[in-house]
Amino acid sequence: FSDMTALHHANVELKRTLGERDAAYGEIEKKNEELHRLATRDPMTGAYNRRAFTESHANLFKTASEARLPLNCLVLDIDFFKKVNDTHGHSIGDRVIQEVARLLQAHARPVDLVCRYGGEEFVMVLPGLNLGEANAVAERIRMAIQRNCGPSVKEVPGMRVTASLGLAALEQGAKTPAELIDQADHALYVAKKSGRNRVCLYGVDESAALEEPAQAAPA
Repeated sequence: FSDMTALHHANVELKRTLGERDAAYGEIEKKNEELHRLATRDPMTGAYNRRAFTESHANLFKTASEARLPLNCLVLDIDFFKKVNDTHGHSIGDRVIQEVARLLQAHARPVDLVCRYGGEEFVMVLPGLNLGEANAVAERIRMAIQRNCGPSVKEVPGMRVTASLGLAALEQGAKTPAELIDQADHALYVAKKSGRNRVCLYGVDESAALEEPAQAAPA
């Protein structure tokens, strides 16, 4: 009986020790996940930060280039953002950025990348879509921002938020990940110069767009 009692106590102690070990491992995993999130995500929006985005984008670009798969880059800039800050303050400006980021992430697939590239500018990478499909995604995002992001900033009744978007595709000749972003950024410049609140494609009717009167897309 003494031997059986000792064995029972030993088993109880072993289970307690294993439980404590598993709990410690679980806590370590949670800490590691939190550290990874802090290292790769923009703290205000939860989107990828530039360092993590650059690495992931390079991997997608390499895979798409080698396998001849479609890859698209979308650069987005919130229209007249400086005026938002000047009129309503930086806290409202931050709320606008957060709402745009939330919408972008809601429209993103698991394979897409969403990055806060700097200030009020975001970059999305959309693998596996042809240029027409990516353009349709960009247009849905533009309309959703116009429709939803302003009303979501409830601190300012009647707030109107729009964005300009530039889109480029790997099939248009970019040789590096940075060049693909530059092409999309050039298309964004065209969108802003030709009236804002619109999507422009890199290399498509750029001269015609710039010759049009600067007039925003209808609400």
